[in-house]
Amino acid sequence: MKKAFLSFFFTTFVMIGCSQFVDIGYFGNENNKISFFDLSEVNTGDFDVQFRFQGSNRVCMSISHSRWNNSFQTFVSSLIQMREKFAEWKTIAEQNNVTNLQKTMTNVVFSYLSFTWVENDGIIYLSYGNSFSPLFVVSDNGKCSVKVSGQIRDNKYPEIEQVFSFSFSSLEQIDHFIQLLDYNSMKKISDDKISEEKHKKDLFPD
Repeated sequence: MKKAFLSFFFTTFVMIGCSQFVDIGYFGNENNKISFFDLSEVNTGDFDVQFRFQGSNRVCMSISHSRWNNSFQTFVSSLIQMREKFAEWKTIAEQNNVTNLQKTMTNVVFSYLSFTWVENDGIIYLSYGNSFSPLFVVSDNGKCSVKVSGQIRDNKYPEIEQVFSFSFSSLEQIDHFIQLLDYNSMKKISDDKISEEKHKKDLFPD
């Protein structure tokens, strides 16, 4: 666990400081961005995936795909569970003309989530080991959505707080998110990028 934490800390520090991102795509209603760092590591199976949320504080959520940290697989499994429960509850709400409802999916938990963000003082803050359950929402006009959000606190300075949020209003949006997180899809993006970089360098022989 210590190794996983140190890897996350140094990776996110470099990512925020240098913005060395490789974009995978966008997800949710707010078009938040998914990226991963260090292309060479994707082929080994050890890499971090970053979720960058819109906003002035540059909030990033990180999950790891590695031999010693399974937060990536845990996240995807929870995402699939959320999708199934959303499909079930959405059908119930539509069949019964339900409106104006909020209900937490208590049996679905996104855990081992780590966050970084930058406040106005320029300091990078870190919050790790967070867990959240999705909230099922039916609006006044009967539109269904599911939202994952929460308040996070810096682990060293708990008085420093930040919030994050991402939501989906359709099964198609969740399916798209799951597809973006498919390892083979991410590996192809990595391979294509590495090939592109190699081709550019080969244009200028020593």
